[in-house]
Amino acid sequence: MTIMTSAPARISRVSIVGAASVALLALTGCGSSDTTEETCERLDVYIDEMEDLVPEDQENNEDMANSLREMTDGMKEIRDDAGDEELVASLDTLIESYETIYTAFEDADDDQASEEILWGALEGIDMDALGEAGEHLDSTCEMS
Repeated sequence: MTIMTSAPARISRVSIVGAASVALLALTGCGSSDTTEETCERLDVYIDEMEDLVPEDQENNEDMANSLREMTDGMKEIRDDAGDEELVASLDTLIESYETIYTAFEDADDDQASEEILWGALEGIDMDALGEAGEHLDSTCEMS
């Protein structure tokens, strides 16, 4: 799954959720307790819930930053409980990517277009590492 294949005027819900689910899913916990299966189940449920976190007004940079931060916080909770260190590493990569994106929205000017912010943030993300993390999550959790 690609993050975005064209330059739409607005960031679509599908692109935000799709990015999280595979590559951007296209995702070190102490006291970890969840098995790999439990982590995958939690992640699957959370990905379905993430669509509800995308703001209606996707041109409001503050709302986008807050929504992306909330998505990231949910992924951190799952990561912190994960017992599978390879899943933890993949989740860390995804979380770092989301942090890059929400920070870009937080730091943006109020009148800066969401699309411009997103594309600028994507330039700061290691897409190879993100792709590898997404592939690992996909193969381990059978998320396709």
